[in-house]
Amino acid sequence: MIYSFSCPSCGPFEERHTSSHGDKTKSVCPVCKEPAKRIFKVPNTFSMNATVKRKVDQGATPTLTQKDQLQGTKRKQNKPTSRPWQIG
Repeated sequence: MIYSFSCPSCGPFEERHTSSHGDKTKSVCPVCKEPAKRIFKVPNTFSMNATVKRKVDQGATPTLTQKDQLQGTKRKQNKPTSRPWQIG
């Protein structure tokens, strides 16, 4: 993943870290080698479903929906077919 950091002298920079990399809250500036703190940016939401994006932008809280509350057509249950090549 790519993490953003800010050096007090040089400004913001980004680093790529693997999930096994240690502390992701601190880094060292690649230019001046000073300690830098991680900064958090707003997540990218451009690739989200339009309905989900609109709810995130509005600050809507997700709700728990039970299976029986869902609308739409029910899926047909597929019965297993016999497999003549399989010896049982």
